[in-house]
Amino acid sequence: MTLPIQTCLLLLVAWCSHASVDVAKYNNWMKNNNKGTYHDLCITGTAYQNGMKLPWKERYKNKSDPLFRYLSEDICLSIHNAFIPNTTLANAWAVCELERAKNGSTVATVHVYLTKDRLAERHVKFGTGHFFRTVKQLLTNFTRKPVSGLIYFGIIKSVKAEGSSLSITEWSITVPTIAMVLIHYLERH
Repeated sequence: MTLPIQTCLLLLVAWCSHASVDVAKYNNWMKNNNKGTYHDLCITGTAYQNGMKLPWKERYKNKSDPLFRYLSEDICLSIHNAFIPNTTLANAWAVCELERAKNGSTVATVHVYLTKDRLAERHVKFGTGHFFRTVKQLLTNFTRKPVSGLIYFGIIKSVKAEGSSLSITEWSITVPTIAMVLIHYLERH
């Protein structure tokens, strides 16, 4: 059995993204966030997988459940994948967390933390109508050709700026970023 390169890279990303939380990095992140280092982008949407609404599972309510973490990792990966065509947003990416999932199909709320300095370097004004429209358009574009098997937001309910003091599940972004950039390149060449 041969697998397409995109599937192999997705499996690599999934395997690499199961990194444990580095408490020192987490504490440093929280200290920096209290200094105002990051913007909190809050995205709420209906979860889809392979073009279908993701069926609700009660286990999605429990943040310590592996299924909740799997949902978080997949949605965060799909959002980052959606950001790749916009290098400024992809490079400003710091941390992603699933705040909650609730019944109604599977409706999820995610916080994406973007580095203020990286956005400012590129003259991106976080919180403007243009900024939110750009994010929503990137997410919508991703729904047209999502990665097979990956959970993503098929319907975007809201994109807004918000503050959060929730605990953060660290998601190692270096290897997934390399893999997703490679997938993005291969799909277009």
